[in-house]
Amino acid sequence: MNKQSVLLAALSLAALVPSHAQTMDRPTYKVGDAWVYINENALTHLRSADSRFRIAEARPDGYRVIGGTQTAPNITWDIDGATLAVDKGNVIAYEKPEMQWPLAVGRKWQTVSTVKRVDGITASRKYDVQVETYEDVQTPAGTFKAFKVKTTGWHQFDKSDANGNNRGYTDRTDWWSPEVGRPVKTELRDGGPQDRTIRTLQSFTRN
Repeated sequence: MNKQSVLLAALSLAALVPSHAQTMDRPTYKVGDAWVYINENALTHLRSADSRFRIAEARPDGYRVIGGTQTAPNITWDIDGATLAVDKGNVIAYEKPEMQWPLAVGRKWQTVSTVKRVDGITASRKYDVQVETYEDVQTPAGTFKAFKVKTTGWHQFDKSDANGNNRGYTDRTDWWSPEVGRPVKTELRDGGPQDRTIRTLQSFTRN
């Protein structure tokens, strides 16, 4: 085989390398980084208030985040970008972290946490997480390459809630973009089929 044939063979093999060969390292944020999301019901397509997040303080152990609407009040993120606390809302403690970096297609893990809700109910959560694909995602903010991260599992309440429920199932898919540093799209089913919501990126700023 001559040199030209060897080169062509190498190029052909390179072309066969799947796009999911990429990885996404843990993102870091700076003060002023911001994201705005559109929220809508997946069945009725009714739009609720936008969610706005802006980094107000970056600390070695996490971030203080300012929300621009009642649906996204002030929040504390850990160093992985997962929610630890919401002002006048839930407080979350992780036995096993929500995110494991770097993201790569095929990676799997389990996240375990406890949520103390504002209504006094404590929920124990155990979810399975898998990075399924690396694909293009269209949003109002543009089209982005993103890792599709699927989270599924049960949460158990220490007492029944106002609806008489003491157990629930979560099915959430996040598309994490290395460029944006956050999910550019989220689909969440937390309860019955009528409870499915979609959040898509409207705009963002990275400093």
